Amino acid sequence: MVMINKMGFYNQFASYYNDVFPLSVEKLNFLSNKFTDTDDGNKILDIGTATGSYAIALAEEGYQVSAVDLNHEMIKLARLRVVNSNLAVNFKVADMLKLDKLYSENYFNGIYCIGNVLVHLDTKKDIKKALGIMAKLLKPKGVVIIQIINYQRILKNNVTQLPVIINEDKGITFSRRYLLEDSKDKIRFITNLSIDKGVKNSYQNTIKLLPLLPDELLDILGEIGFQDVKLYASFSGEGFNEQAVPCIAVGRL
Repeated sequence: MVMINKMGFYNQFASYYNDVFPLSVEKLNFLSNKFTDTDDGNKILDIGTATGSYAIALAEEGYQVSAVDLNHEMIKLARLRVVNSNLAVNFKVADMLKLDKLYSENYFNGIYCIGNVLVHLDTKKDIKKALGIMAKLLKPKGVVIIQIINYQRILKNNVTQLPVIINEDKGITFSRRYLLEDSKDKIRFITNLSIDKGVKNSYQNTIKLLPLLPDELLDILGEIGFQDVKLYASFSGEGFNEQAVPCIAVGRL
């Protein structure tokens, strides 16, 4: 087993990302349907795009998409996927806490940050700052979509593991475990990527995540100025409940 630092892990993970997390039509339709209601344009920002699957798919639907990720290798692979296309999608390496230096205020009609990306930030103050920047970048009546894990369920039920992802065709197994810090301010997220059942390679990584609760996310979005915020239990549109694995928030300025 190879133990590597966070950025090194994501550099290795980038090559297998689409095999572990293939594009979900249900998720794409959820995003597209929410953004269809935006007024005055079709400019969308994808924060934490990884290899760009949803950014590319939305561009194929006619949206003008800007997509950012902190990892250079992810963005490199995303750019390669559209190198010979005329799609209106632009990929950049960027920090979500500095996006107001990259884009103009009131520029986007919609912003989404899915895949539990938001809780990779170091503090709840950073989360509020990131969501505040999103609000600044959105036009009036702009839509934001945030998806994190439902940490209320994790903490209340002492959940220590997420479902293992197995891609038998590619020989890939991706396991995810949780270990609560003594202070309970952070959760250790331990991942293991096994290639060819570990015969070829096995990569393990540990990072600390913020266990942001659904009510905390709602409060922060409300404080920033988002209105009519709704929580969902899945990208099928099911209303949120305590046993939901994800927590999906949709709000409008």
